[in-house]
Amino acid sequence: MHPITSTATLKDAILVLENKQREEGRMLKEQFNITYDSLKPINIIKSIFKDVATAPGLSTRLLSSTVGMGAGYLVKKIVVGRSHNLIKNLFGALLQYGVTGIVGRNPEATKAVGLGLFNRVFPNKEIKD
Repeated sequence: MHPITSTATLKDAILVLENKQREEGRMLKEQFNITYDSLKPINIIKSIFKDVATAPGLSTRLLSSTVGMGAGYLVKKIVVGRSHNLIKNLFGALLQYGVTGIVGRNPEATKAVGLGLFNRVFPNKEIKD
């Protein structure tokens, strides 16, 4: 910056600096408000859910896990029923755990088996992928 030699130049430089200070203060207040809003607990929770919901492959993994747990539970209910026998209940729990893991880890095979069963039960219906 060049040296200021007159009062008019000094006043102009002061005005320029005051305008710059006002603009930077406005920007600082705006950024503070944005940061304050983002740190509210509800906005943090919303942000977490948004990140989770947009994660790639989440819906596929969630569906696979849900189908796996459902299949495991169904198999346990079919095998054990309402039995109060400790050994039978233990065997049912182990079987449920195994089926849940197998079905959850192999979603494509589960889908193929499910479609095959559906086509046998409802031969005239079609499922669109």
